This record gives sequence, structure tokens and C-alpha cells, in this order.
Amino acid sequence: MTELVFCIVRYGRHLEHLLYNGNKDGGFIVPEIVSAITAACPNIKSFQGQHAISDTVLRRMMSGWEDLKSITLAPYQALSVGTKEVSMEGLWSLLECGKVESLELLDLNCISNDNVRIMMQRVKQLHATSFERVANSPLSHPFAHHHSYFATAPATTPTTPLPGSSVRHLTITKYTSTPLTLPGFGALLQLFPNLESFKFVTNFFTYDHHFQGLTRNIYEEEIVMVERMVRAEMTDRWGATRGAAAAAACWEGEWNAVVTEEQRLRASILRSCMDQ
Repeated sequence: MTELVFCIVRYGRHLEHLLYNGNKDGGFIVPEIVSAITAACPNIKSFQGQHAISDTVLRRMMSGWEDLKSITLAPYQALSVGTKEVSMEGLWSLLECGKVESLELLDLNCISNDNVRIMMQRVKQLHATSFERVANSPLSHPFAHHHSYFATAPATTPTTPLPGSSVRHLTITKYTSTPLTLPGFGALLQLFPNLESFKFVTNFFTYDHHFQGLTRNIYEEEIVMVERMVRAEMTDRWGATRGAAAAAACWEGEWNAVVTEEQRLRASILRSCMDQ
């Protein structure tokens, strides 16, 4: 790993796509390594794999990688404090940059019903503010076409897209992090209004661990409601241009994914506590 990082840092100026995953060594395991790669590889367009990306490193990526279009965010193991991950504010800074088109969010607690709703409300406020600026602008004067000043006045609408609007492809996994339910999916669809593909992966044990008294029947009912809502929304967005079947296929919900080792470990710890 040390030699690989050294080579990337030394020769990475022309590197555009970086996928390092599956070597069972934790990837780039400390934020300092990712920060060094960020500085050494200014032309990165896609950065995949489960690496130590902190809020600070993520913001450096946003300012340093002008061409970034695709990124994966996942928890990582910090040596002294255990599992860490980007916060909601860190994710918000990524959405604010307005350039990422493909986003993988792997088992992150910052993707929860409450956090997604907060970010969606922020977007609504920004949207309302932009309309207010336009309404108060001289350009909105009913006789603007009669006045050269009004005709040449600079536009007052934002030059950057609203946070979330650049994302076209979204993948979310949920295993040990806070699950999403119907309200969270509704807020997600508002936060990402231009999604062309949306994949969600989880299993029953994710929800069973977080919600006391959850039954399989309740879980299956929730799946039906989420599937119906998301497919209807994707059909409304893309049905006219792609056809109803193709538009509905833009959504992929995998609700019975294989139980992970970490889920099994948590379950065994919980059973041990209950037996004591």
C-alpha cells in the first residue's frame, strides 16, 4: 500500500479515474493519505472505493478536483476513535458544489430520514430565495423592454445549480446505519430531482435492529409503499421520454441483501447482552 500511494502521489497528475477496492486492507485508511492523493491528482473525474474520507478531505476534493463527476463515500476505521464517516454537513458541501453526477453512499448514518429532510428544506429555502431575488430585480419590471437600463441589468438568479440537482445516478446501501423509511425516500426524491437511476440495497435485519417490535409483515408493507411511490415518481419524471416501463426500471430496490459480517457481529453482541 505504501508503494502504491507513493506512486500515485508522484505520477498521478494525469490520473482521471481511481478505483481501489476489495484488497481487504482497508483501502486508503487515513484521511491524510486521501488528502495527499487529492493534492497530487488534480484531474480526477471518478474516485471509487471505501476510503478514509473525512469532512475536511471531502471539502478539499470539492475545491481541488474541478472535473470530479463520480465519488463513493463510506465509513472508515480511525485508529484511535473507531468508525468514522462524513457528516451531514460534509455531504451537504458535496451537493453544494453542483458537479457530481454519480454518487455512492455506502452505509452512512448521515443519510437518515431527519438529515435528508433537513437538506431538502435547505434546498427549498435556497430555491425560494432565488425566486425572491428575481421578483425584486429590475428585470421583472413589466415595462423592462422599454428601458435600456433594465434590458442590460445583470441577471440575479444563481449561477450555480441547486444542491442535489447535478446528481443523476444514486446508490445507497443500509446495513448497520440508520435505515430509511417512506418519508426519507420522499425527501430524497425531492433532494435529487434529476435522478436517472436510483439503487437502494438493504435487508430486514437493518430495520429489525433499529425498530423495536418490527415484524416481517410490517417490513413487507413498507417495501410495497416505497416501491409504489418511487416507481410512480420515476415514471412521472421520465415516462414521456423513455416510456413507462423503462422509467420504472430507473429504480432498483434490493430489500433482501445478504446479511453482512458486521450485522452478524452486532446481533451476537446483542444476544449476549440479553442473556446476561
